[in-house]
Amino acid sequence: MDSTPLSHQPSDASTKRYVGRKEAAYVLDISMRTLDRLSANDPTFPKASRIGRHRKWLLQELLDWMKRQSS
Repeated sequence: MDSTPLSHQPSDASTKRYVGRKEAAYVLDISMRTLDRLSANDPTFPKASRIGRHRKWLLQELLDWMKRQSS
């Protein structure tokens, strides 16, 4: 499986999966520190799920949140 991060406009088929901190920050075009701040302080930001020791976000929820921010 390719470990290259998604482009900023992923295909529909790839949005039904979880992404980690690094990829979530990349998709949203923000730093990982900003991602942490949003996750901790913004009630509209999608909630992460714990998978093992790692926080993961549904890619589609991140993209939907990003669209709402630009509206």
